[in-house]
Amino acid sequence: MGLAALFAACENNENEGPEGPEPREQVGRTVLVYIVGDNGVSELSSLFKVNFSDMKAGMEEVDYSKCNLVVYSEMVNDVPHLISLKQKNGKVVADTLFTYDEQNPLDKEVMTSVISQTVSYFPADSYGFVFLSHSSSWVPASNNANSRSIGYYRRTQMNIPDFREALSSAFPKPLKFILFDSCNMQSVEVAYELRDCAEYFIGSPTEIPGPGHLIRQ
Repeated sequence: MGLAALFAACENNENEGPEGPEPREQVGRTVLVYIVGDNGVSELSSLFKVNFSDMKAGMEEVDYSKCNLVVYSEMVNDVPHLISLKQKNGKVVADTLFTYDEQNPLDKEVMTSVISQTVSYFPADSYGFVFLSHSSSWVPASNNANSRSIGYYRRTQMNIPDFREALSSAFPKPLKFILFDSCNMQSVEVAYELRDCAEYFIGSPTEIPGPGHLIRQ
């Protein structure tokens, strides 16, 4: 069923192609959460869905007039979606802005396009980026699932320099923060490669428990 049940109340599900939602006026902060969920571990994909529910609950506690929370969701048995978690009539709703054909979320051009689209529709004074998937740090990607790189999608991975290029080319300014809900990404090698991309890096030098950083306390 993928995210069908989770997004049953979503709006604008047919906004595909050149016609899309109206851009929002510029706010203080836009955060893009980038979920690479089709990673071969069904339990982790299920936890990402819990993370999504927690993010939706968290949006009840913020001033929506000052921020945007946008989620690129790529899950098992579902096509990718770009979703805005927003407050409407006193409730937080998951508004599906775009639905994409199947694509590799770890392809540099795909990630760049998603970020650029988010920036275009949700301009802000500053930006944050949250990445959810498997990761294993800084050694170049390979077909070996135990190699070190960022993300894991159907036996493909992303080299850290490609990740850096996607961030630096698509965001209009350095990020306020990058949060890695993904293992082994708080290494000095990763921090050095991404040194011009963000002011703060939040992550772990080792493995992250299944519920991840985004679990609601």
